[in-house]
Amino acid sequence: MKIFEVCILIFIVFMYSFGTYKRNFTWQDEFTLWQDVVIKSPQNPRAHNNLGVFYIERGLLEQAITEIKTALALTPNFVNAHVSLGNAFAEKGLFDDALREYREALNLKPDYGGVWVNIGNVFIKMGKLNKAIEAYKKAVKLSPYYLNAKINLALAYGMKGEYHKAISLLKEALLLDPKNADIHFNLAVSLEKKGEIKEAREEFRRVLELNPRDGEAKRHLDKLNSSF
Repeated sequence: MKIFEVCILIFIVFMYSFGTYKRNFTWQDEFTLWQDVVIKSPQNPRAHNNLGVFYIERGLLEQAITEIKTALALTPNFVNAHVSLGNAFAEKGLFDDALREYREALNLKPDYGGVWVNIGNVFIKMGKLNKAIEAYKKAVKLSPYYLNAKINLALAYGMKGEYHKAISLLKEALLLDPKNADIHFNLAVSLEKKGEIKEAREEFRRVLELNPRDGEAKRHLDKLNSSF
């Protein structure tokens, strides 16, 4: 999630929605589980969607699209399946198709803030930074405690050079996850870019407290220390 370091790419996480199903299985256990459910209950849309999600995570996009489309054929108003299909299209580079599916999800569930994060992520991939920022802002408004919404909006502002806005949002994100080393790192880089060197050094030290093996944080801190 160290974005400002590379400056041209944002770390984005698409919502691979599984509903509320939770089990203490390994990935292979769950994959086998949903394969088995699909075989035994081929009319189960949730099983097709969840199997599709696993295919996305393995990069098997054609299989994913087939499964998720089956879920939607069974239940056209299945919100999470529209999100999943959008994710598959986004991973495949079919951005217009992805946006269409996300908007369909929002038509069905207008208060689904996380979908706006995915829309913002697609706009980032399309090089439409301002549109991405607007999408992330909607996500934050709808889901103020959704960490990825704040982080992605902050990183988008950082890409635009609006470091004061990035700093404010990253500090808010740390209130939700105080021990997240990546957030501290991005805050440190934002502070450094803004010229707030003392505060940047403190944040890089905090990163190293949380992750002593973080070579990038150490390199930044050594550079700042050598300049004084």
